[in-house]
Amino acid sequence: MDRFWSSATPLSGGSPAGRESENLTRPLPVAQAIRWTPTVDDCSVDPPYPIFITQSAFAAVQAHAEAKPLDTASLGFLAGNLFMCPETDAPYVVIESAIQLPWSISGDRLRPALSQGWSVVQEELRRNGGRLLGWYHAHRAVEARLSPADVATHVALFDQPWQVALVVTPGDAPAGGFFRIPADGSRSLAYLPFYELLEASSILPDGRKVSDLAWVNYRT
Repeated sequence: MDRFWSSATPLSGGSPAGRESENLTRPLPVAQAIRWTPTVDDCSVDPPYPIFITQSAFAAVQAHAEAKPLDTASLGFLAGNLFMCPETDAPYVVIESAIQLPWSISGDRLRPALSQGWSVVQEELRRNGGRLLGWYHAHRAVEARLSPADVATHVALFDQPWQVALVVTPGDAPAGGFFRIPADGSRSLAYLPFYELLEASSILPDGRKVSDLAWVNYRT
């Protein structure tokens, strides 16, 4: 492909045209989840739109990141649904799938690469439903943080308050982080707490929960 969408056009946070839906109602699934908090920031309270990610979606992101050569980086979109908790009337997001883009990037090519992938995510949402909840990107850096190019890309393309950026750094000491960036770019380096939403097989008969997360910069 050699045609790019305009980098100034935000990527809609809703469903494709004709399939827009109201927020779904469901209690917060905290009993089926493990809450993770960053080791470096004070995150005793959940942010607006608490973040849940299924184990299958997380595994897909990690596998995609680890499959790329060291001099390139993987990227893709995060899809799922926006829910409303009936007890609190508070909205939250559940990331249910990772939509992998079939190319790698190197250097400062993030914004055009994500813009080019818009047709891919539109087709996935049209086929499977759900919302565009954000994007992910692998970094080959020591620390899992957003770069200035990452921040500029998120502000330009993801304009909904529930949309997130997920950065992962694979390797012997894997790390990662969820981020939200206001329109002014403030607090772009603050790690957010999130919930790992467990598969049924990860909740043992005695109630113990089995995690797939191995990030060194988060704790539970």
